[in-house]
Amino acid sequence: MDSYVSRRSVQVGSQIDTSSALMAVMPTTNLWIDANFKETQLAGVRIGQDATVVADIYNDVVYHGKLGLDMGTGSAFSLLPA
Repeated sequence: MDSYVSRRSVQVGSQIDTSSALMAVMPTTNLWIDANFKETQLAGVRIGQDATVVADIYNDVVYHGKLGLDMGTGSAFSLLPA
């Protein structure tokens, strides 16, 4: 898998345990963006619809993709549900 290592928190000689996060591996293909919409904003949204995203930090970069759906809401999978 083509990817980048980010948030590397381990160095040679570091002592770690089983719960230590050592690094994050970010793939260079099949990326996704999490967007949290209100139910009132979903009237015209359909799975498979084309999506265009412009990030605030990169105004001249436009990302194109397809709309998907996660299998739960933020509150269903939160550590402390409402």
